[in-house]
Amino acid sequence: NMETVENQCEDVPHDMECYKDELGNVYDFSYGLDFNGIINDGRVKKYKTR
Repeated sequence: NMETVENQCEDVPHDMECYKDELGNVYDFSYGLDFNGIINDGRVKKYKTR
């Protein structure tokens, strides 16, 4: 909804509350899945915030 969109800071990175699924995966910046499972390569190591 628009209230959620308006609460985000446009110029501040990583300011959103991320979705967490039933398996505990947090859909945050650098998280991704492919047919083999969770992607964990050089891009993740470089860009993951935590």
